[in-house]
Amino acid sequence: MAYNISVKFKENGPGDFSDRWRWVERGIELLRDEGLRYNPNDILQYRELAWFFQHKMGQNLDDGNAYYKQQWAAEMEPLFGPKGTNFSALINPTTAEARTNAQVLREKYKMDAAFAQKLDQQYGPLDWRLPEAHAIYWGARGLEAAKENPGKTKVDDKITVERNIYQSMLQAFHHGRIIEDPFNQTVTLEPNLDLIPKVNDAYEKSCRRTRTIAIISPPPTGIF
Repeated sequence: MAYNISVKFKENGPGDFSDRWRWVERGIELLRDEGLRYNPNDILQYRELAWFFQHKMGQNLDDGNAYYKQQWAAEMEPLFGPKGTNFSALINPTTAEARTNAQVLREKYKMDAAFAQKLDQQYGPLDWRLPEAHAIYWGARGLEAAKENPGKTKVDDKITVERNIYQSMLQAFHHGRIIEDPFNQTVTLEPNLDLIPKVNDAYEKSCRRTRTIAIISPPPTGIF
């Protein structure tokens, strides 16, 4: 849906990829709402969901990527606020509107605000209106599932999900800050320089893990 079907639809007008976006979002919903419902411990399904956010929405390989980002930000801003970091109202809602937002995040988007805040502290600061934050969220949820079911998780699968996280952190560094121009009524994405220390740390840790795996895993034997 999100890939093969969506690309069959063209622009409805300049910059209008609403038909294509409908299929992208349906693909996300199918995997998130149905796939994980019946396979809550399948780490690769979390990986695929994270990939939708990281690649289909976050990257620029699809002509409609800017439209997808705009639509997702429009859905997330009422929940996470105009800066994309409004966790307190979601975790401890004190108004009817805040309680409704918390319910929507929990029931429609299947997200735990407290877990998102924890990830923001660990990997951020992130703007949760943008897809990279959600790629990190679902990748981290996959790692939690792997931790709870170690006997059902392959090492390579875990490494693949970890890549979702640190690659999305790098993307968030490159274009993880929304700049709004109220005079021209335009929005641009700029680098999030606050992420530099944590992105650098994530890649250094990944390199160390890769070297460790190479050392403890002997090369295959035989004649080539």
